[in-house]
Amino acid sequence: MAVKVAVNKEMENLRAAKAIGGNLQAEVTLYAEDALVADLSKLSNELRFVLITSTASVAPFVSAPADAVVTEVAGRPASRLSSARLPMRWSPKWLV
Repeated sequence: MAVKVAVNKEMENLRAAKAIGGNLQAEVTLYAEDALVADLSKLSNELRFVLITSTASVAPFVSAPADAVVTEVAGRPASRLSSARLPMRWSPKWLV
């Protein structure tokens, strides 16, 4: 749950900066210590549903890009969060 809170906080920052319109327009990569990577990897493709993002993946902390956002997750060592905007791939159609 702490990971979801950290991701949601960063998504809020991106929305405020008008970088994304919503979570489903974001690809998220979490760079973390090996134990957290192992835990989150168990979710596999389901991680994107937990985080409510278009895509979500995990990778070792040492491979994080320099521009990744650094955050602490529930007292664990710092994690890095990298996200990018996705182009819209669909047009929502509303029933009237």
